[in-house]
Amino acid sequence: MSNSDFSVLVLTIRSNFLQILKVQAERDVFANPNNYFTTAQVKQLISLINAEPSRLELAKLSFKTITDPENISFLYDLFQLQSSKDELAEFVKR
Repeated sequence: MSNSDFSVLVLTIRSNFLQILKVQAERDVFANPNNYFTTAQVKQLISLINAEPSRLELAKLSFKTITDPENISFLYDLFQLQSSKDELAEFVKR
């Protein structure tokens, strides 16, 4: 996704005051087969979400949209729990 389109997307998601609306907006973005992101862009989007379970869900959803999957380990910084990091790593292996 271009930087300008991505900036608009981030502003749109940030404009949602409720976390559940942010999560749903990101689900929709990652489910769109026309969207592709760098790992850095995915990390920026997911960092807008507070709850770790939602972050993990979104990280998994985003995987098919990532253009540089070799950098997926950069997403591990989003998680406090080792179990979340392990679950994402296991998901990526499949």
